[in-house]
Amino acid sequence: MLSKLSTAIRTLREDGAVSLLKHIRSDLFPARDRLREARGPSTDIYDCFIFYNEVEVLKLRLNELDDVVDKFVLVEATETFQGDDKELHFEQNREQFADFEDRIIHHVVEYPENLTSAWEREYYLRDSIHEALKIKSNISPEDELIISDADEVPRPRAVERGVNTSGIKILSQSLHYYYFNYVLDGGSLWLGPVMSKYRDLTSPQDFRDRYTQHREDIGGVPERPYLFVLQLLLSVGNQRRVTILPDAGWHFSYIGDVEYMIDKIETFSHTELNEEQFKDRERIERAIANGRDLFGEGLRFNAIDVGERLPAYLRVNEAEFSDYLYRDG
Repeated sequence: MLSKLSTAIRTLREDGAVSLLKHIRSDLFPARDRLREARGPSTDIYDCFIFYNEVEVLKLRLNELDDVVDKFVLVEATETFQGDDKELHFEQNREQFADFEDRIIHHVVEYPENLTSAWEREYYLRDSIHEALKIKSNISPEDELIISDADEVPRPRAVERGVNTSGIKILSQSLHYYYFNYVLDGGSLWLGPVMSKYRDLTSPQDFRDRYTQHREDIGGVPERPYLFVLQLLLSVGNQRRVTILPDAGWHFSYIGDVEYMIDKIETFSHTELNEEQFKDRERIERAIANGRDLFGEGLRFNAIDVGERLPAYLRVNEAEFSDYLYRDG
């Protein structure tokens, strides 16, 4: 006990209160160890995702999942989906993630020349997660995978539930635009991340195509009965057990300034939206100010309190993300 007290005092003196809190949390509340007991000593959780430049979301994701994930598999390409050369944004910001260095598998992808469309490049990048696991990890058949995009952040307790649920698990998420606390109004859910045993993985893109329905409009319908019916249809259609986990995370899309959004439009797979009208700065600023989507789809977003339904790490470290939180007035 005295040695732990001395260590705590030294950490507080040398590294500050935040480091002390992280030390106490990992020492006294080893959630990954507790979860390991429940799932078996030989089972690891791999959080696998494609990454472009979502640095702030990545910071939130790693810290939010710190206690439940063993390895983070981050796959990044040397070109955008639209075929332009790009910088390796994770490599440029790597020092920000030094605390996770030994748990991050960074896999860099160069697209073959025969890929001619943005969607082909996106699918190739997502399937490169499988390659990264094969050549850069010691993954075993019983280990658990999360397959998603960087901006689809799982809720830790949903991951814990997913580990203890057999079959394929789909994570239902709330949809946020522009700011972390700007949430889609009305009844819509985002179905993106998929969890499964490694032995059940066909390919990451196949999982995306087969099990996720992306944005589900459920206005006026209770969420849980709707998801129950949907998971039943998916189970029958795929001839295997599929479970949709409710309230399982957050899809943080377009989190950044106007330049960030223009860059996203010029690089993502929706080439049909890479038009000057959608990249007009005044138009984007109006959309943000009025809580409207960028492309005239009729979506509305409302600000919620930071303490309401947002990741725990963000709530505790609100000042760290202040530039990405909506403040009225």
